[in-house]
Amino acid sequence: QMSAHDSVLPESPRAARDGESSKQTCMSRESGKDGSLKKWLAYRLHQIEEKGESAFSCPLWCYRRPPHACHSSICSFLFIIMAYSLFLHGSAVHELSVSYGPADAWKEIVIDDRLAGASLVSYELPSFMANSRHFLESRPSAFNGIMQQYSCKGATQVAEATRCRGSDADFQQLIDGLDDFEPCGLVSMSVFMDQFRLTDTEGVTVAIDETDVAWSSDEDLYTDWLVSTTLMGNVTFESVQIEDHRSWIPDSTFLEHLKVWYRTPASPYVRHLWGRIPGGLAAGSYNLTFPVNSPIWTEEWGVPEKRLIFSQTSPVSQLGSSGASYTLAALCCVVAVVDFLVALVLLVAGKAPKRKSAVHPA
Repeated sequence: QMSAHDSVLPESPRAARDGESSKQTCMSRESGKDGSLKKWLAYRLHQIEEKGESAFSCPLWCYRRPPHACHSSICSFLFIIMAYSLFLHGSAVHELSVSYGPADAWKEIVIDDRLAGASLVSYELPSFMANSRHFLESRPSAFNGIMQQYSCKGATQVAEATRCRGSDADFQQLIDGLDDFEPCGLVSMSVFMDQFRLTDTEGVTVAIDETDVAWSSDEDLYTDWLVSTTLMGNVTFESVQIEDHRSWIPDSTFLEHLKVWYRTPASPYVRHLWGRIPGGLAAGSYNLTFPVNSPIWTEEWGVPEKRLIFSQTSPVSQLGSSGASYTLAALCCVVAVVDFLVALVLLVAGKAPKRKSAVHPA
């Protein structure tokens, strides 16, 4: 005879499965009966294919249109803030551009009250194709990395350097009498060598510090480039050796400019830091002279003009280029507009058609 306790009906297989699945969540780490995580994942995928979102307790709502629109709106707002900050930075930096050519021996510049305190001296070479692949890959082996290997193709020997830049008397003087062209490559050969001197109206020279203009993070690339000094009387002479080879680099100051030159730009517009003026320039008139003014840039290499830039450091950063700030701000505005349009489309567009659930044969 069956007791009342024994008369309880067993659960149906479907109810048992539903009860088991309701106890499991998307973050559950329980596995199948045999402890296999692979079988548990396969089971969960099968449940999702059969029942759709109802079998998956994770917040899939974040993949729908309104949340996506919200995310795009937030991104648009953040990029607008970045653009506004960059525009403020660009407007806070004032600069004076001085164009000069090979025929110019000196120029008079005027620093007004708005530009007073300018402390950065940079040079610009517009339309110089320093971003050409043929040019970029011709540099010393010190720049070789895991993903990129360089060679000095085009300027490996002194004779090739002479053929490329022999008309430049100041450069030719550096390589005369050398057996090896070290550092080699087209980038090394084309280094900017112009020199500048600044004096006030009374003839007092304004000091321009040309040291430490290169990136400090690049020092690891030049561990084999050694600067040695020789004292002759009261005069100290410097020379640079690269892997036990005498180089054509005359001194440590020239080496700093060469390190800066190796930082080739991504566009055919070169702008590099040349020096810093301690304390900045006071308002007034100054005479700018060019002890070294190579004509090869405008006469043979297609540069329309050379420019010297006197600029202030930004109160919010150490950058001195207003053009770079405006360019980045314009790019941020474009991204913000695109994100806003995406958010608008997601909110206005109709609902996406529902996907048909997979039908599995019994």
